Amino acid sequence: MMDGFILADTKGNIVDVNKPYCEMMGYTKEKLLTKNIRDVEGCFSPDEIKERAKRFIELGHDRFETFHSDKNGEKVDLDASVSLMEFGGETYIVAFVRDISERKKYETEILNNERELRNLATHLQSIREEERKMLARDIHDELGQILTAAKIDLRLLEK
Repeated sequence: MMDGFILADTKGNIVDVNKPYCEMMGYTKEKLLTKNIRDVEGCFSPDEIKERAKRFIELGHDRFETFHSDKNGEKVDLDASVSLMEFGGETYIVAFVRDISERKKYETEILNNERELRNLATHLQSIREEERKMLARDIHDELGQILTAAKIDLRLLEK
């Protein structure tokens, strides 16, 4: 299994994790089992976690993007799929998480590239407009000179 697995009690205490989640976070399984989900959750405030948990309990499942902080305090972007599970008369929270850090990095690059392309297109349009103005000015000036010279020639011919 490549996805991380987290099993927590209803208070958020981590009860079990799989090896891929340990590798994502850089912790040993033993260390993670001493933590609460709030210790690694980096996206939501404690109040947001309570609100999300309340809604989650009503629905029985949820899916969202979040990030957890790894052992070094680095952000690991995750796609989380969470549901409730009854086992031995107890209710547990089961979460499957997938590291989407690379996808998020590419999304950011794409957004930056799109923004840069829009800026370049805008710049290109302004250059075209400036070029047209210069061309119109040059044509106007040259045509004006030709007409002035023709007018002078006509007056000379009249005399």
